[in-house]
Amino acid sequence: MTDQDRARELFFGGLACLEKRDFRNAETAFLETLKLAPRSVPTLNNLAIAQYEQGRVADAAATATRVLEIDPRSIDAYLMLSSCQKDQQRYDDVIKSCQALIAIEPTIAEAHCNLGYALNKAERYQDAIASFDRAIALNPQFADAYLNRGNALNSLKRFDEAFAAYDRALALNPNLAEAWLGRGNALSGLKRWDEAFAAYDKALALRPGLEAVWIGRGNAYVDLKRHDEAIAAYDSALALNSDSEGAWLGRGNVSSELWLSSRIRTRLGLAAATCSATSGATKRLSPRTIRRCL
Repeated sequence: MTDQDRARELFFGGLACLEKRDFRNAETAFLETLKLAPRSVPTLNNLAIAQYEQGRVADAAATATRVLEIDPRSIDAYLMLSSCQKDQQRYDDVIKSCQALIAIEPTIAEAHCNLGYALNKAERYQDAIASFDRAIALNPQFADAYLNRGNALNSLKRFDEAFAAYDRALALNPNLAEAWLGRGNALSGLKRWDEAFAAYDKALALRPGLEAVWIGRGNAYVDLKRHDEAIAAYDSALALNSDSEGAWLGRGNVSSELWLSSRIRTRLGLAAATCSATSGATKRLSPRTIRRCL
């Protein structure tokens, strides 16, 4: 068997492992293939997939970068690289990667959606919505594009439009927990509390570990002045992720609001006591004194 034949055998063995979601053995097969064909772009792209699926995002990004050094127009490598950069929260790099890919091939809906996601994280909401609209125009069945469009609209407090976007995402994928979360946030913005809590419940039923749901619930409880329930919700988020910035911020806001309310009650109590003491010392209060006590 020639080296070329052996490389083909290893490569297809790796593909078979990928189909079975046996990512570790797939990676081994692709690495063995690369010993015989070190510049094989298909092998490197599939190696990146195996690495990514094992949670080794940095390795997958390095492999995708290696592909682009060999083939600067590799669509698969750009898609993988932008996904890795998104997971690493390197949003400026995601924007650059997606723009480079779109310049090569402008008809890939996923590229426009990833670009919109990064633009949304950069708080460039209108640009993000335009990218999601392009993704949807290319693929009207792209549930994630509707989901992310809703997120951008929520950030702009355009809650009715956000609600419609989430509903469209859920029509395409009823099990999309993030869309139920977004729906809950939009309904909270619209002050439709019962529907909002029902949406949060649905999101948690689908993904019990989705901490953002608890943050959304906590924020809704804060708006309703249900402070004990808000704290409990934020604590549930922190139980899932002790570094959750949104949960700590929400909890801090509740504590500040409770402290301020306590101070106001104390001052009102002191003012009432002063008025009471004054009324006992004199038979009649002047209009000015009455206004001051009130």
